[in-house]
Amino acid sequence: MRYQRFNQAFWGLCDPARDFSRFAEMREYAAGMSSPRIGALLALAASCLDPDEAYLEVGTYRGYSLVSAASGTGNKVIGIDNFCQFDA
Repeated sequence: MRYQRFNQAFWGLCDPARDFSRFAEMREYAAGMSSPRIGALLALAASCLDPDEAYLEVGTYRGYSLVSAASGTGNKVIGIDNFCQFDA
């Protein structure tokens, strides 16, 4: 992971004037429990991965955080969940 890039960009996510509307719109297609700000954080983290790394999410629920992490990155994103507790 490119830690310096992540650390530099992270503080921009703390700006109260930052626009997270792109991540808010994603919630219309992939519901979840994370906020748009968390979606932006996951997208940043996934974008800082090295080419031989992957973002792995265990427990995707409805997919919002996974879709957020995948947005705008060309990196490999993997989601794992056990949906046997839900009715089909």
